[in-house]
Amino acid sequence: MTQPNEVNYQPLRDNQKLMTQAIKKSFGGAGMVVFVVVVLISVPLIPIFGSGLLILGIYYVYITRQYKKLAKGSWERFGTINGWGVDYSRPNQSLIPPSIRYGDSQVYSSILKANLSGVECSIFSYETKIGAGKVELPDNFDIAVIELPKSLPHIILNTTLYQGVIQKEQPNHEKLKLEGDFSKYFNLIVEKGNEVDVLAIITPEIMQALIEYGHSESIEIFQDKLYFISYSAGELEPIQALVNSVSGLSGQIIENVSLQTAKSISKGSL
Repeated sequence: MTQPNEVNYQPLRDNQKLMTQAIKKSFGGAGMVVFVVVVLISVPLIPIFGSGLLILGIYYVYITRQYKKLAKGSWERFGTINGWGVDYSRPNQSLIPPSIRYGDSQVYSSILKANLSGVECSIFSYETKIGAGKVELPDNFDIAVIELPKSLPHIILNTTLYQGVIQKEQPNHEKLKLEGDFSKYFNLIVEKGNEVDVLAIITPEIMQALIEYGHSESIEIFQDKLYFISYSAGELEPIQALVNSVSGLSGQIIENVSLQTAKSISKGSL
């Protein structure tokens, strides 16, 4: 079991140096020389039919691929150094929150099997692309998945920082009104006909804690899965917020679900 203050983030801190390493190690170690040559050749050619931009674009794609190879190793070292299991298999579709099952060319990291403050969870990075050709753009996420004691209707607490990211179409869903200032920070979207007391599961106290963490994350519940979603894959600060949220809030959400289950049984609704 790992407490938030015990997590070693050094492999992710090293990520900040990876782009420089990717440039240096490319082309058999002559990467910095090639980088300077590419820039010197490309910039004067930009006004000529944009050919300089094409050269820079090809070079950028190549370096990005080298960077991703190095970043993959850092992610797995992050898991290993904290004593977490590393699952190299492709994530099951059920591990992807329904609200971000969109786009094409999905890329997944290895799955880290962590125990945070007594809660078992799966943590991984996920990239999906929208658009096509030259306008194909990636959306990147870090996701933590926790098993719930009961299957529930679909619930999304979506941060307003990234409210355009989730699928625009959520059939058979409705937006609930949040009291006070919470509507500035979150949209609460639930499946219609939902007989669960949503605010007894995702309570105002939980929303307040997410705000204090920077409200850069969303929470989603679908069937027997609880998802914490951060909108920046593999970077240090979003991962720290994700770990803090899972450690500090998932246990309370699981308890709230159990209490709702007990109330439903007492009322004879199950």
